[in-house]
Amino acid sequence: MNGNHSPHRGEGPIALLRARLVQSDFLKHVFTLMSGTALAQIIPILASPIISRMYTPHEVGVYTAFMSLVAMLMTIATWRYDLAIVLPDEVEDARALARVATMLSTVTCALVGVGLLIAAGPISAALGSPDLKPWLAGVGVVAWAYSQVAVLSYWCNRNREYRLMGSNRVVQAVATTGSQLAGGAVALGATGLIVSALIGQFIAAGDLFWRTRRTMRYGKPVTGLKKVLIEHKKMPLISTPTAALDSVRLNGTQLMINAFFSAAALGQFGQAWRMLQTPVGLVNASVSQVFFERLTRTPRGQMLKIVLQSIRRSAALGVAPFFLIWLASPSLFPLVFGDQWGLAGLIAAALVPWLYMNFITSPISFLFIVVQRQGVLFWFSLPFTATPLWVIWTFHSDILSTVALLSGTMAGLLGVYLLLALWAARSYDRESGAGESDTQGPAPFGVGHATGQDAGDYLASADSREPRDGT
Repeated sequence: MNGNHSPHRGEGPIALLRARLVQSDFLKHVFTLMSGTALAQIIPILASPIISRMYTPHEVGVYTAFMSLVAMLMTIATWRYDLAIVLPDEVEDARALARVATMLSTVTCALVGVGLLIAAGPISAALGSPDLKPWLAGVGVVAWAYSQVAVLSYWCNRNREYRLMGSNRVVQAVATTGSQLAGGAVALGATGLIVSALIGQFIAAGDLFWRTRRTMRYGKPVTGLKKVLIEHKKMPLISTPTAALDSVRLNGTQLMINAFFSAAALGQFGQAWRMLQTPVGLVNASVSQVFFERLTRTPRGQMLKIVLQSIRRSAALGVAPFFLIWLASPSLFPLVFGDQWGLAGLIAAALVPWLYMNFITSPISFLFIVVQRQGVLFWFSLPFTATPLWVIWTFHSDILSTVALLSGTMAGLLGVYLLLALWAARSYDRESGAGESDTQGPAPFGVGHATGQDAGDYLASADSREPRDGT
């Protein structure tokens, strides 16, 4: 019959794909968040050929060491209560969690900052970076600013305000990159980079504070703080140690490179890591934020299917880009960033196996929070943390060989992580679910592990709690 036809008959594959995207809330949220993230990433990328010629590898190394300490403190500053903001059914509970996380981060960052000020001399000497000494007291200040962005970002995630989150990253990128350019123009060296991080994060936190003031209702009654502290007590008891191990792994790796090689070597490593993490983070940061919210609402029987879909999608999307990165990095880095960054290009190629596995595992990094398998993840985190530190401690004849060995080893361990994630999802689907959760939320929620984006990101806008790698 001539009057009967399929709604999509005669339409090409692009039109069909567009129709599917329009019907998918998950993908719409991902692309909404990704659009802001993309612009936030493009800004520092466009500026990076200029910035990389303004600062030497040594200056970048000093800054990277400073931001590694910031990242380690940032991981424990809120005692992981910021992660729980997404889960409660009652908005008053979520608002109370935001207040708890802010209070804890203020106290923690202040105490650690004072301790670093007192022990600045011995710490900078142990790290092999005396240039760090005058800046160690500022670690607490910068980490506090990052933690405030984290708290408010999870509040936005709870309310699905992905457009607001994306635009905030643009604000942060403009502030940070502009400060870096200004600092380089007047030859401030590492000081310019450190100050730019402080400026960028405080402006980002202020922007989020102002734009969430109506939904947060600062000053309005909230659920008792003691109640939510007890209700989510597993966050500091189990999740914080696991997250701290993760932070020690990545940031401790950078600090050990500084100690065993030099600040300049760390600068080369940091440049390579950041430039590869920029395109990776563009996709994974957006997917992970939205995927976390989706996981909390996934019923039993569907978790393994969703996790498998995520792994297959990421693996397929990453093959071609990472092959091109491996092929082009050695010649592209000195061409784009200047001859002084030739070693960074070789390091970038060596990092490809590790970062490709990060790309695959990052979207599911919140899984263990939702399915309450934090104990398994904690035990996995022990060898996963110790291995890279042991590799650098044992094999440090030259930086390139060390990074290549490190990359292959970590890629293999992330393969084990994938198997554990599949096992956890399958076990969750098979369990009855009765009496498992002591927290509120659509799905059982305990504690777990999710990584933060590298705080040492001086060429890319960093959102405070974006999952960065596979654990």
